[in-house]
Amino acid sequence: MGKRKLSTPNPDVMSLEAASNDQTLDKDYKGMGVVYVGHIPNHFQEKEMRQFFGQFGDILKLRISRSKKTANSKGYAFILYEDEEVAKIVANTMNDTYFVADY
Repeated sequence: MGKRKLSTPNPDVMSLEAASNDQTLDKDYKGMGVVYVGHIPNHFQEKEMRQFFGQFGDILKLRISRSKKTANSKGYAFILYEDEEVAKIVANTMNDTYFVADY
């Protein structure tokens, strides 16, 4: 598996640009950005996440990590945005933000 370099110092945004010696990364992902979202409440599902994070830009893929045994959310997700700049804006805007449930 090839190594990928982070083009920004922000650990919440991962650039999908291949390292100079890595030819294994699919060119279709060039210019796209991935955002890690942590501390997600259990009630916050894919539909709500698409609505909330979709206001920043076009979401190509959203994946909430789930338990294999119970299918419950593990509390974190990855969002693939069409534009890496949008992913950077999301990470900077949402940094240190918590989702609070009001029941």
